[in-house]
Amino acid sequence: MKTLAGGGALLLVLILSVPLLFVSTGDNASTGARGPTGPGGGAMPGGNPLPPSALMPVFAAAAHQFGDPEALLLAVAAEESGFHPTAQSSAGAVGLMQMLPATFASWAPRAGESATADPTDPAVEIPVAAAMLAGDGAAHGAIAGALGAYNPEGGAAYIVSVQQRMHDYGNWLGGPLLSGRPAVTGWPHGQCTDYVASERAAMGYPVTWSGDAWQWIGNAAAQGIGTTSLPAVGEIAVYRPGGPYDASYGHVAMVVAVSDSNYRISEMNGPGGLGVVDTQTLAWPDAHLEGFIP
Repeated sequence: MKTLAGGGALLLVLILSVPLLFVSTGDNASTGARGPTGPGGGAMPGGNPLPPSALMPVFAAAAHQFGDPEALLLAVAAEESGFHPTAQSSAGAVGLMQMLPATFASWAPRAGESATADPTDPAVEIPVAAAMLAGDGAAHGAIAGALGAYNPEGGAAYIVSVQQRMHDYGNWLGGPLLSGRPAVTGWPHGQCTDYVASERAAMGYPVTWSGDAWQWIGNAAAQGIGTTSLPAVGEIAVYRPGGPYDASYGHVAMVVAVSDSNYRISEMNGPGGLGVVDTQTLAWPDAHLEGFIP
């Protein structure tokens, strides 16, 4: 990815006039291991790398936050780096999403990140790339234009290749390509429980218990599902009622990043309100935390 700002109609016309000759700008040296089925039960698309399971909540949260198709974010990552966060192109693009440092810095604030944040951290770069794609039209269905702005040097073949991957990953996810995931939970739409249950179902780890958010720890344990007091990416964070959370129901969220002193969650019906997906970084340990469900 080698551009600093969103492109318009002129850029797309120029892109589509380029002959279909393509060399990836990302370091796609390895496609990685393949899995037999995807989160929605679909077969792993041939010729595409398997996304790291630990990053699936990050992709899902970024897609929800900015309105991009999740399959698009997976396709761009596969095309640009093969899901390798240490990839670096000859032009200086870095990270799993292969953003130039200057491009990353210009879009980072729109994703709630500092312009000096580390673009080689997938939990940081994925949302920033999602913000850029959404800002260039992907959130409104203008996929080709957004891809042309994301990587103008890739030409028309880049757009075609990513769109094909997007189709493959959409089938693999098992959901509609452009309209987000289908409802798969019994919880009210827009609530934290509905969001987390949807994300876990997409990861292949469905929520098989019931109850209000704060009851999830006990209800999961009653089914023989182990719980833990330590955060890890992909886990469910369960919060007891009171404090910053609902006084009756508590709260649940997805853990998307962890460090020695804090952890980051992706959540719905948090600071942004009903139906809004937010991310926030919390101090560790957290006094309001009930525990984590792996």
